[in-house]
Amino acid sequence: MAHPFFDVVVYPWTRADAQDLHRVLYQNVTDPGRITLFYQQSGGLRPLTPGSPADNAWAEALNNLIAQRALGRLCGLLLSNATIAAVHSFVQAVVDATDASQEVYLSDGVIFLDRKELRIELTKLTQPHCGVLLVRGPSGSGKSWTQQMVERFAADRGASTIYLFEGIVSTVEDVFQQLFATFGNSDAVPPRLGSEDAWFKKVCLKLQELAQARKDVLWIVVDDLGDYDDGPRVDQEIRRFFDQFGLTMANPAFSKWFRLVLIDYPGSGVPTKWKQNVWCEDRPNPEEVDDQAVSDFLRRWAIARSKNLGEEKAATLASEILTKASPSGAGLPKNRLKDIHTELSRTLEKL
Repeated sequence: MAHPFFDVVVYPWTRADAQDLHRVLYQNVTDPGRITLFYQQSGGLRPLTPGSPADNAWAEALNNLIAQRALGRLCGLLLSNATIAAVHSFVQAVVDATDASQEVYLSDGVIFLDRKELRIELTKLTQPHCGVLLVRGPSGSGKSWTQQMVERFAADRGASTIYLFEGIVSTVEDVFQQLFATFGNSDAVPPRLGSEDAWFKKVCLKLQELAQARKDVLWIVVDDLGDYDDGPRVDQEIRRFFDQFGLTMANPAFSKWFRLVLIDYPGSGVPTKWKQNVWCEDRPNPEEVDDQAVSDFLRRWAIARSKNLGEEKAATLASEILTKASPSGAGLPKNRLKDIHTELSRTLEKL
């Protein structure tokens, strides 16, 4: 399981525990020399800006150390220093921070049932060598719900997310406008000169420059990439661009700043030039959402909210939920996951 602080390269400022650590540090360790000493002893390489107030100095130190994956050393130094006991509980909270991939309840009331393989594959994406996730599966299997987990997972690591799908983008030019706008520079798209491959390579290089300048990791989620009876849902040129993007992910200087999630990617293989170690795959299966999965969810949900829900009660509720979601008992209804989500939400409101 990846650690949301020690296995990332961008400080996760959106997390409450990350903000708390920064606050207690600048409130309790204010002397510039002492801040610099902690920073250097932790392995900080880039000099801190001289004359900065404590809050800015600590923000810079945290940003630099996490980029070096050296925040763990700082936490160790802080915990071993008896003169700053006031910060210890907040440092320990960072050390004990949990991975969002294990969450059962996401933002906006979205319930995330099972998807154990997705949680595993997302954790792989935190490693330097793997940066592309292909999500495949039949209609109604929950592929598009992947975006909800990815957004939470990325935010927990201080990264930004963009979600592209049919209706938002129709052409590859639309894709480029969306991507460059994310970096605040929609006018920086390279002109279309030469071959398609040459153009796509220039676009990838320019995106790398913008991400590096902003020190901003971007998770790109692209949906609706499959083939249907009436043809591709989005322009095939969009898929070809992301094929090139996936190829470029083999370059560590590029993949440091990006993660790519391709939902409803067609076929069973990958483009022939992709490096084997840069991609992984998730195939959601609605059949996996069984009595045990729903029961496990209910018990984990109850524990997170300090509610008393025994195994027997959780199993009974799970059986009732699945019966209501599939009343006929004949096969798997097309909207089974949606119906389970609805029934589960109603049950949670009563607990």
